[in-house]
Amino acid sequence: MRLSYKKTISFLESFVNYEKYAAFGYKKSFKLERVRNLFKKLKINPKALRTVHVAGTKGKGSTATFLSFILASCGYKVGLYTSPHFDDFRERIKIIKTKDSRPKTKDQKIESKLISQREVVSLVNKIRPVAEKLRCSRKSGRLSFFEVYTALAFKYFLERKVDFAVLECGLGGRLDATNLCLPDVSVITHIGFDHTQQLGNSLTKISREKAGVIKSGIPVVCARQKDTSLKVLKLRARKSRSPLYIYGRDFSASNIRLTRISTSFDIASSLGSLRDLKIGLKGRHQAENASLAVFSYQLLRQRRNLKKDCFRQGLKEAEISGRFQIIEKNKNRFLLDIAHNPSSIKVLNSAIKDYFPSEKIVLIFGCSRDKDVKNMLKNIKFDNIILTRADHPRAYEPGQIKEICGLRRCFLEDELKAALRKALKISKPKDLIVITGSFFLVAQARHLIHNGR
Repeated sequence: MRLSYKKTISFLESFVNYEKYAAFGYKKSFKLERVRNLFKKLKINPKALRTVHVAGTKGKGSTATFLSFILASCGYKVGLYTSPHFDDFRERIKIIKTKDSRPKTKDQKIESKLISQREVVSLVNKIRPVAEKLRCSRKSGRLSFFEVYTALAFKYFLERKVDFAVLECGLGGRLDATNLCLPDVSVITHIGFDHTQQLGNSLTKISREKAGVIKSGIPVVCARQKDTSLKVLKLRARKSRSPLYIYGRDFSASNIRLTRISTSFDIASSLGSLRDLKIGLKGRHQAENASLAVFSYQLLRQRRNLKKDCFRQGLKEAEISGRFQIIEKNKNRFLLDIAHNPSSIKVLNSAIKDYFPSEKIVLIFGCSRDKDVKNMLKNIKFDNIILTRADHPRAYEPGQIKEICGLRRCFLEDELKAALRKALKISKPKDLIVITGSFFLVAQARHLIHNGR
């Protein structure tokens, strides 16, 4: 029986979703052998896709998006797989290309299209019998929501015959479902403390999990890292005989210029330096993420004889929600950012200083129970703070955050809608209302603000 779209979504959501759990057994729950078996039964050959694999703690989504738009602007059809999503799970699976798949001209826009509902139904009806059969195995455990979605993405990209697929790791790297790919290039963005209950409570342990994406002989592009992480990555790359290219040594962004609408920068690179590149995403950190994408393209160009220096428009057009996103509504300014660990909150705080040095900050904050909330709030300055929670099972209660952080002066609101009302009441038109701490909180806030609720 062919499922309707509504029943298709119910089927997909019936698989265990670890994105909703603050704590779970990582090694027990994540098994690549189970995913390998799923792919085999579905006749998905992950090595048949030409891929770039992106892992790391922060900057993964931005870097993957930049690279996808770069490739599209050079005339390639690109599959982009990211997680999590804001409103619709189809946001995770996109095709990015120019309208006629030829190199971009000045008047040609790059299209970014979600997988359609019809395509979701068609693909799920194909994979459902196998997924049902493998749903729960005594030997390999329960098939997860993310694993089924990953299979769906691979099958879709293969059927659509994309030239490249850019795959963002879900969690960690070594045991992540996306790690079945054999990439042309592996990218590791900044590594920091996050998901410590699963990946380990030290940078060494976390870095080992991220380093699990490094494949034998495959070049690795690496963001700036702390010495502890870099030591782990260098050791893994050496053992794998994988060339390792490091930000600050082999390439770097320089001469970064910030405006309210764009970020401009130069790239110094061992593969060819570039001047006056421009991106629409704001912040010095985004120039670094973009430089990772550009250098990755330069490596791909060497390995695959790709077109040269045709990607400026792609960089300029790349867009991704929830990254230092400014929304102005009814004379109020909201800044939405999905920063959800101490290092990303620190980067957000620096960006606020760059763009809004004199504005008073009203902070709406909420995070998941597995986060280092004390160090998150130590890394951001504010004039007023409203603690709240997303409508998500992993969310901290506002009172718990207050107690953990020892906050004396703060407002507590159990619902985000009430927190937004409180922020509007205590702020002045020139103040900046910053909403951060959780992807899920930002997703919900974005929906409420756009719909005027």
